[in-house]
Amino acid sequence: MVKADGTLDWTIPRKDSYTVMAGDTTYFSLGNDCDVVKSKYNITDEDMFDLFNVPALDDAYNANKEIRFSHDPTAYGDCALKNSQKWYEKADFDIFCKELQQQLELRIPDKFLEAYGWK
Repeated sequence: MVKADGTLDWTIPRKDSYTVMAGDTTYFSLGNDCDVVKSKYNITDEDMFDLFNVPALDDAYNANKEIRFSHDPTAYGDCALKNSQKWYEKADFDIFCKELQQQLELRIPDKFLEAYGWK
């Protein structure tokens, strides 16, 4: 939505806003306070992502919640959505490695695992 002075009004979400598209699901948003926090603490968008988004994503991941994107995170250049995609790819890789480790340990005798302190 555009204000009378020609600037964008981000307080009124459009139908393609992730807060609208998220529907009845959990999402993370600082809303209009994002710039206030960045200015007050002199931090960057990257800092904001690390301080706020990563803990929210980690909590959801650790609670086995489904994590999905309302928008294509690669379509917006350098922004938090892109950082979210990077986090997800790493988390997805961590899951792959953990599952691979579990499968390997199933095939290695306990005596061998214990001898190397792996069990």
